[in-house]
Amino acid sequence: MTKIFTLKNLIGIALILFPALSHAQSSKIFVELGGKHQRSKSNTPENVRISSEEEMQNARIAPIFGFYLNDHLSMGVEYAYSNQERNRISSERMEDFSKNETYDQSVSLNSFGFFSRLYAKKHCSKFNVFIQLKPAFTKSNNRYEARGATMGYEPTYTSSLYESKGTTKIDIYEIDLGLGLSYKIFYGLAAQLNIPSVINHSRLYYDLTDAKQSYTSIFQSTLSNANLSFNYQF
Repeated sequence: MTKIFTLKNLIGIALILFPALSHAQSSKIFVELGGKHQRSKSNTPENVRISSEEEMQNARIAPIFGFYLNDHLSMGVEYAYSNQERNRISSERMEDFSKNETYDQSVSLNSFGFFSRLYAKKHCSKFNVFIQLKPAFTKSNNRYEARGATMGYEPTYTSSLYESKGTTKIDIYEIDLGLGLSYKIFYGLAAQLNIPSVINHSRLYYDLTDAKQSYTSIFQSTLSNANLSFNYQF
């Protein structure tokens, strides 16, 4: 059964954040916008008779609102949207049959999270590094479609077409520990390299089957998930 935030949960979060928000009245507020865009294409013929071509595109954007509790600690909220498009075409040619297949996949994620950052130096320093802890809730929507055709030659000529498609929806609750490096370009504006998922613990709830899955990862796809952001401090 998928969990949802109840009024009791929201009141509890408000009680936790209220002291921090009260203290932040004299602290400096910042906004941050980060993201990335990747596109790759590969052609991997295994041999003369078997070949495949795959194209992937991955985009992410994440606006952030936060405040400094003191010179070394900040808190805030983050919304992130990401989308991954994948297309694969494969073909197989043998003496007695041939097979062609196309696979299309689209994965979109909407994520809402709270974060806290601990800085090695004062937040006004030109160079800085920080550790970030972020609990988050993510809704994932995975759509896929596969189409193919096979043809047999000898001893008889036969052909068949097939198609399959579907959607998988997943609710994800996670706690993520990441790292960051910032460089102040000029007063108020800084560029940051964010490296999430150094340590990550996630719990997945599959909407259609009510199945549950939990896993913990350490340094898994950390560098491939790295992204740039710009931070402006008021």
